[in-house]
Amino acid sequence: MARKDGCPANEPAVYRFLLGNISATNESRSYAFKAGPKSNPDGAKIFCNGAPMNQIQWYSIPWGTTIPVTVTVERGPVEYSYDSLAIELYSACEEQRENEIGGLPDSTVNIYSAVYECIFIRPCSEVVINEPNKIL
Repeated sequence: MARKDGCPANEPAVYRFLLGNISATNESRSYAFKAGPKSNPDGAKIFCNGAPMNQIQWYSIPWGTTIPVTVTVERGPVEYSYDSLAIELYSACEEQRENEIGGLPDSTVNIYSAVYECIFIRPCSEVVINEPNKIL
C-alpha cells in the first residue's frame, strides 16, 4: 500500500503510477482507469493528470509498455485521514465481456486495484474570527 503521511492539509498528496499492458495477445489494448468510489466515503478529491477521477478515464497502452500517470488527492470537506483509497485498472474487453454475459456493475473479474492511504496534518485548532455585531 502506498502511504503519504504528514501531507499539509491545504496541499494535494501526489502519487505516481505506471499503467502497463502485459496482454497475453501482445496487442495494444484500451484500459479503464478509475477511482474506486466505494473506497472514498469521506469525499477526498481525486485527480489523474489534473482531471477529476469522477468517471472512467480511458488509456490506449501498446503491448509491453507503460504510461506514467500522476494521481493527486485533496482533502474533502471534513476528514484528514483517508485509508484504503483505491484506484482500478482493467481492460475494455473485460467490461464488454461483463456486459455481454449480464454481469453486475463493478463485477469485472480481471481488475487490478491499487490501494493507497493519505494522512493530512490536522491543525492544532481551527479558528474563526467574527466581526463585531456579527454572529457566526
